[in-house]
Amino acid sequence: MTGEDQNKDNNFYDRTNFSETISKRLEICNASLNGSSELTAEQKARKLKERAKTVARQSEKSEDNGAYLEIVEFFLSEEKYALELKHIREVYPIKELTLLPFAPSFVLGIVNLRGQVLSIIDLKELYELSTGGCSENQQAIILSSDNMEFGILTDGIVGVRKIPVNMIQPWISTLEDYMSEHIKGITKERTVVLDGEKILSDKKILFLEKSVAKP
Repeated sequence: MTGEDQNKDNNFYDRTNFSETISKRLEICNASLNGSSELTAEQKARKLKERAKTVARQSEKSEDNGAYLEIVEFFLSEEKYALELKHIREVYPIKELTLLPFAPSFVLGIVNLRGQVLSIIDLKELYELSTGGCSENQQAIILSSDNMEFGILTDGIVGVRKIPVNMIQPWISTLEDYMSEHIKGITKERTVVLDGEKILSDKKILFLEKSVAKP
C-alpha cells in the first residue's frame, strides 16, 4: 500500500462501506429515516440521550488525542454543512409547521414533537445564504443541550461519518459576518463544520426560544 493510499484510509471511511455505515447510524439517530422501529417514542428518546452522552465522551477523547469527530452532514443551499453528533437529539421530518406571526424572518415556525413545542430555525435566512436548493427532502435536525433545544431546517441529510480532527482546517473569512461566529472549521472536502455548542448558546437564538417556544 502506498503512502497516499494509507492516508486516504486514515482520513475517511472506505467508500464501499459508506452507504451501510450511514444507514446503521441514521437508524440510531432517528428511526423515522428508515421507516420503522419497534421502540416506543419514549424508548427512542431515552436511547438517543444515552447515545448523545456516549458520543460526547468519545468526541472529547478524540479531540485530546487527535483522533476523530462523529458528524452529521446535511445540505443548505446545495452546499454541505455538518454538526457533531453529540449536539444532536434526533432528525425530524417536517410534516406540520405552525407559523408564528411577527416572529423574526429566520424563524420558520414551531412543531409539536411528542408534546414538546420546539422552534424551527432557518439557517439560510439567519446566515443570509442563498435560498436556492430547497427540496422535498427537507428535515429538521433537533439540537439539544442541558438548557436549550430547537430545530434547524436542512435541505436533506447526507449521512453520519467520522472525520479526523486534524483534517478540520480553520475557517478564514475576510468578513466579520455573523455566520463565522458559528463555524468550527472546514474539511478538505469543503464541508463546513458548524459549532453546535456556540449555536446552542447564541444569545440571539436563546432570547428567541425563551419568548417564542412556549406550550
